[in-house]
Amino acid sequence: MCIVLAARSANKNRDVPGRLRYIALPMGRREQKFEALARLSLAGSGWQDGATGWREPFLPEHTGAWPTFPSLADFFVASSPGVKTHRTWVISPDAQTLERRWDVLRKEKDPEKKDHLFHSDRDRYITKVVTVDLGGHMYGR
Repeated sequence: MCIVLAARSANKNRDVPGRLRYIALPMGRREQKFEALARLSLAGSGWQDGATGWREPFLPEHTGAWPTFPSLADFFVASSPGVKTHRTWVISPDAQTLERRWDVLRKEKDPEKKDHLFHSDRDRYITKVVTVDLGGHMYGR
């Protein structure tokens, strides 16, 4: 979990990135973390300075040899978040459950029930025709 507090003064120089401070909660159970949060103070000790760039992660500044190593993104020409279904019903704990769900959806004849099973919304619905080519899969040709 990450908790971010952000504040800007009225006379803030917009050409300078904000100051980032970082503190990690102790390892342990939820109760221990809540106790640490209750004692936490912005003026307290334990805070580390964070990265200073505009698009840096909300983490403490790296030290030692680590920041000199290339990032993982430097090794790949493209990246993506992977498959984003925007649907939880297509995620399954096992193949049999997913096959069963798919069969129920595929075999349903009533369009309204099928739409309900598909969990349609304004952007994704069962009768939508894909018109954009996806990799090697050409649609409408």
